[in-house]
Amino acid sequence: MEDFRLTPPGHNYYVYALIDPRDNEIFYIGKGKGDRYKEHLKSNSKDKNPKKKQRIKEIKDDGYKLKIVKLIDYLLEEDAFKIEEIIIYNIGRKIFNEGSLLNLIRGGNIGRESNLHYYEKLDTSILQNNLIHFNKKFLNCLVKSSNIKFLSEISFKQIYEYDFEGTFIKEFSIEEFLNHQLYFYSFNLLVERNCPLMFGHRIFSPKKLFNFHKTKYDNPISFVLPYDKKFIKKLEEGLDSKEKFNFTYKFYEGFEVSVKYEYYTIIEIFVNDNKLHEQAIYNRDFVYRKSMKRYNEPLVNSYPTKTNSLTDEEKKERDKASADWEKYKGISNNTYI
Repeated sequence: MEDFRLTPPGHNYYVYALIDPRDNEIFYIGKGKGDRYKEHLKSNSKDKNPKKKQRIKEIKDDGYKLKIVKLIDYLLEEDAFKIEEIIIYNIGRKIFNEGSLLNLIRGGNIGRESNLHYYEKLDTSILQNNLIHFNKKFLNCLVKSSNIKFLSEISFKQIYEYDFEGTFIKEFSIEEFLNHQLYFYSFNLLVERNCPLMFGHRIFSPKKLFNFHKTKYDNPISFVLPYDKKFIKKLEEGLDSKEKFNFTYKFYEGFEVSVKYEYYTIIEIFVNDNKLHEQAIYNRDFVYRKSMKRYNEPLVNSYPTKTNSLTDEEKKERDKASADWEKYKGISNNTYI
């Protein structure tokens, strides 16, 4: 008997995985329809995820072909969004030390500027309703193996913002602070080390600060680093010399920063043994431009939140497709992915 599946209107979305054939590791989860997944195969792709782009390039350079697998197919878009988010939640993102995925946002219908983190556990019941349709070779994606830090469990709830003169600027919630993409690299340091951070021309701290090293150079470092007065002083001494210099500073075990300065510019910063800041190296130009553009502004809530809500017309189409699907349900008892 020939395998087939009826595709009712609107049920044309799927959730897919990118797999590294060298070790068979799933490193990215996406959602789409039609040939969306083929975008990852284009060498001129305008991909804004540098880590994913680099991984795909390395696979090709090593003589392998990127594996792309549909995990589940024939979904309404809203269900595809939910399932994408849950699978990312189950596996976890590398940038936040949750798991192995190179996804930056958490998936789902939330928009790139929405909350990047999880306040509490997700409701994964939709997976049980679609279990029969899930790719049987990848059922491990349905089991949570990630190491997620929920915002509801973080010990501090406020962030205090200061300039490098020690002037208090603003107090805001941890959710406000972590919503913003500029702070991808701050989450692990804040949560795991519970330490003040310096970024661009600001200092951010989970507790009120009273002692500052007031440097005349402000902060020439455009990466997220722990705020350390000894590091600032060492950097200041190098800048005072008006000569080329380089030094390595150990913030704590496993976290060293090497700085190289030439021609009035810090041309190289290397952070070893730290995945969070390894990612920051790839985003140096982006982070620097954004921080300089907003030099005299608080660094929170400066961009409008994107929304992906359905129009009335789209809602009618969705409801009609769902109703049609109910009619089709009894027609075929044999469905395949």
